[in-house]
Amino acid sequence: MKIRLNLPTLGEVFSHDAPLYKIIKIALPAFILISSLTVFAGVRSHISDYLGQYSLWITLPGYTFSYLLFSLSPDVLNAVLVAYFVRSMLKKKFQGTDIVLNLFALGLIIFLTKYSYNMSQFSAGSMSNEMGKEIEEIDLSKINAEYKLEKKEIQTTFNEDKAEVEKLYNEQITLLNQRYENQFIPLREKIKGYEKNRVTNNTSWTDKKIKEQKDKITSLEKDKLTEADHFLKEKQGKIALLQETRDSQITALGSDKKNDRNNAQSLKEKTNQEKAQANDFLKKEFEKIAGVAIFIVLVLASLKEIIHFRNDIDPQPIISELDFQFDWLMEILSYPFVFIQRHSVNRVREWYNNLPDLVEPPKEAEEITDYKASQKIVPLKVVSNSSAEEGDRTFFRQPEKAKISASFRQPFIADENHTKNKRNGAHETIEMREAKRRLKQYKKDLGRHQQKARVQAKKDGYISTRTQNAIDNNLSWVEHFTDILNGGSGTR
Repeated sequence: MKIRLNLPTLGEVFSHDAPLYKIIKIALPAFILISSLTVFAGVRSHISDYLGQYSLWITLPGYTFSYLLFSLSPDVLNAVLVAYFVRSMLKKKFQGTDIVLNLFALGLIIFLTKYSYNMSQFSAGSMSNEMGKEIEEIDLSKINAEYKLEKKEIQTTFNEDKAEVEKLYNEQITLLNQRYENQFIPLREKIKGYEKNRVTNNTSWTDKKIKEQKDKITSLEKDKLTEADHFLKEKQGKIALLQETRDSQITALGSDKKNDRNNAQSLKEKTNQEKAQANDFLKKEFEKIAGVAIFIVLVLASLKEIIHFRNDIDPQPIISELDFQFDWLMEILSYPFVFIQRHSVNRVREWYNNLPDLVEPPKEAEEITDYKASQKIVPLKVVSNSSAEEGDRTFFRQPEKAKISASFRQPFIADENHTKNKRNGAHETIEMREAKRRLKQYKKDLGRHQQKARVQAKKDGYISTRTQNAIDNNLSWVEHFTDILNGGSGTR
């Protein structure tokens, strides 16, 4: 559907409104674009984290679709609704369904204006944060690293000085031990000599001399311990002095570090405070611009509609059948489903056409239930022995006698063709040979199943249903092929 406007009547009114009307036609799309861009900035801040993880060929269409659907369309719709509402007010459309349409239009205007304003305010904050100065976090890692490094150096110096002191005094202790050991050796040798020269009648004198030497050794050991204790105290005193020096240096270093941290924190806080003030000012200015844009759109759309009313400029719609039918829309929406359905069905039908033919199932023996039908009743005769005790009777089977068909009372009359060689009247066909082969096979199977039935009856006292069915099935096939070989059509 197309909508055209009729030309205004040239006169004093339009001559007065023409300059304003001209600038409104330019300003209205421009402010719609500004308002939609501010709204899109808020929309982008919501979806950027989600779309940012994809490549450009997905991100760009996503942003474009979001702008058209969530930013541009609401502002354009809002401008059209405001124009409709103002036109209804000017033409005094307050009766019947006009009131309902006006109320719905007013409700949508309020909702869309609030939506655009809130999103613009949100986007103003996001843009000010992006364009403003970044608030820096207080990073004390450098100060901490320097403190740890200097503390490590102090500890290393202490360890080196301590090791040097211990080495010095250990050497002095070694020399002390060696010096006194040199004095102990002659005394111990004298003791050994006295012990060696000990005689029985002179034991007291020997013990006295040995005691004198041991007393000297004891005195020397006391002197040695005194000197060693003096060295140990000197060593501990120097080590304690080194520890005190180390602790004082670490304490001073910690105090310096604390001052550095406080100074750095104060400087960062001061800098961040200045940046925050600048960002707040920038945010307020953006909010003013972004929030006012939608209201300027509403005012411009209203002014344009008032000028149309003052100059009798009315919309003239040009309609067609497609404007009121949704068949084209349904066809567009149905296309993906029809596409998937047809391609899927055609592909499955191709798979069916490529399937091989089914193989005939193997012919298994049919199972029947009546086993007694294949049994033959043999009559038994009883013979009693009179000389035996009472109840002594013998059962036996009377052998069958061959039936003699010839009669000796009638003379034999030889047929003239009796002595002639007889030949079969018809040649044996392939079907007859196949029937003989199958008859032989079924007889063989029949005998095998009958043998199995006898074993089952003897062992278990009954014959299984499967074996009975197999016997009757093979017996039925034997009768069938026997009838065919005798010239019949078969019994099956």
